[in-house]
Amino acid sequence: MSALRLLISVSILLASSGASAEVYHSVPLSELKFAEGTLPAAPDAIVLGFSARHELTMDFMFPYVVCPDAGEAYFHAPSGNQYDLAGRINNLASGRICIRTTSDAPQSGLLFFPKSDGSGMVRLTFTTPPARKDQGLAKAEYWIAKRDHYRRLLSLNVPGSAWYRHELRVAEAALGATVPTEPVEDWRRIWMPGSRDAMLDETFSLFSGGRAVSENLQLDRQLQVTPATAETVALDSIPGITVRAYDWRALLSGATPETDALAQFIPEDQHALFFPSFAAMLSLMDTADKRATPLLYLLESRAEDAGTRARYERQLCLATDALSRLLGPQLVASVAFTGSDPYLRVGSDVAVLFEAKDAPALRAALLARHAASAGAYPAAKPVDGQVVGVAYKGLVSPDRAVSSYVATVTGAVVVTNSLAQLERILNTAVGSTKSLAAVDEYRYFRRRYAKSDPTETAFLVLSDATIRRWCGPRWRIGASRRTRAAAVLSELTAAHLPEMATGAAKEGPLPDEKVSGAGNLSMTSSGVSSSIYGNLAFMTPILELPLEKVTDEEARAYGRFRDNYQRNWRAYFDPIALRFSLSPGRDAFDLSVRPLIASSQYREFLEVVAGSTLSAGAGDPHPESIFHFVLSVSPEARQARQWSNMGTALVPELGSDAFGWFRRLAQPLFG
Repeated sequence: MSALRLLISVSILLASSGASAEVYHSVPLSELKFAEGTLPAAPDAIVLGFSARHELTMDFMFPYVVCPDAGEAYFHAPSGNQYDLAGRINNLASGRICIRTTSDAPQSGLLFFPKSDGSGMVRLTFTTPPARKDQGLAKAEYWIAKRDHYRRLLSLNVPGSAWYRHELRVAEAALGATVPTEPVEDWRRIWMPGSRDAMLDETFSLFSGGRAVSENLQLDRQLQVTPATAETVALDSIPGITVRAYDWRALLSGATPETDALAQFIPEDQHALFFPSFAAMLSLMDTADKRATPLLYLLESRAEDAGTRARYERQLCLATDALSRLLGPQLVASVAFTGSDPYLRVGSDVAVLFEAKDAPALRAALLARHAASAGAYPAAKPVDGQVVGVAYKGLVSPDRAVSSYVATVTGAVVVTNSLAQLERILNTAVGSTKSLAAVDEYRYFRRRYAKSDPTETAFLVLSDATIRRWCGPRWRIGASRRTRAAAVLSELTAAHLPEMATGAAKEGPLPDEKVSGAGNLSMTSSGVSSSIYGNLAFMTPILELPLEKVTDEEARAYGRFRDNYQRNWRAYFDPIALRFSLSPGRDAFDLSVRPLIASSQYREFLEVVAGSTLSAGAGDPHPESIFHFVLSVSPEARQARQWSNMGTALVPELGSDAFGWFRRLAQPLFG
């Protein structure tokens, strides 16, 4: 049993111990006896201020209680506004300790309290008086303390939100049976006009951190993904993105650039990442692990390691171990990654295409990987069949922790985790679906970034059709439903956590759990699973979701998403290409977004830099710099002229070109 599993088990056992004879203690700070440490001199005047730095300090320096012999214990500080955390932390003198245990005897524990100046925490050892006779009031105060404790934790949007939400719901339910209360609204809705629509709209976001959104969604008392009886709108009747496609033929001017051999197998509406060699693929993956991944965590709403690369390597039976690094270059000429969407953390259909030097040998090596994985994952079973007349072999476990299909087509070998994705690739290979190789913007970008360039490590393309599909009603509504399903699965997982953590959970159907729109629910080795949406470890890819009709509410939400999206794209879509060039001591990236959005910040940026140039050594780059950014400002830019005129007006001695030095080169340097 892992340390985390043991910790969860002990916590649950402590929390549930003595449930048949519960006793509640609710003690103001003024009635505690402190054996070690003292409260700050003025606990009602904690000086934390309201700067961004101190606001974070306030979030993570809230008082907390540890009672080793009690089931659960919470610190509670009331506030006139229950959503005003700043008000609470500045009202600590009126706080109290609330404990649920099995004894009415005095309770001992530790109280961790912020110092008056906010510089740290003090540790105090306390003892409570015996439990008071008025258990009704003490019980109500305890559940209010627990409710507010988990509401505050949920508001932080940190890992563990699904558990915090579950415990908040438990406290709300207990309060409903204990004392009359107003309905407890989710904290996020206080600031959202049209809160129900706002919460639904959040699930339509293109890049919203789906797992984080799902764990923070407010759940109705009646768990549901969507009521089947309300699905009255035909999906095909909902207008999608109407922004016209750009005509790339004029930019090509009849040119026929060399294209990637594997582009002929990739559907026009899928993203593609091409590698000129097996070694180039390994280079980018290794570099991403060392440098890019930590940076991406910083950009996310909450930092957590989902182990995405390891999960998909295990699922596809494509470990990049020493053997593959040795044999790969002997069998593979080039590689491409593709799929229907970028939602890898939650679950996506992905495919790895290999341009084979020896297709039979490569296929045999990949199937040998299946055999090795079958030994490590007994639940994974061999499968075989045909798709579009092409034979495949695979290895699949019920929870899709292993899901790998291998097929050979025209000198290429395909490995994918989805038969639906395999069908798309094979339909493209036989010409039933338009390929990326035939798309004008792809050929334009391949003219800009010549395939023959020896410095290229990888080449990423997002076509017009790809972005259009991601923004279409099927994908956005499908993603929204999946996010809501993840919220439900998270809640059910939290509800069944005691038996899961202690090993008492029995695999099989969960007949008592009825969730509209989620299909059949069952307990598996991977946790709670839905017959439609999969499990939290790997949710069913959107490509595979059955989706023909939607609710009026979903149709309206998509309409809002579409209209907001198209306000920025009034003229054309923005296909994207990105070249990676990695070498010892230097990583280079060249990004093209063309045409630029008609009404975006791109335009203002263009005004600043248009017509300016940078030399190779501009900005005095330092080898020890973590990040170096150099911006050349155009002397004719409207903003630059405004700066100059302002400087001249304020300090006439600077002359008519007050900020000429700045307009010629602005170079923030981060070392």
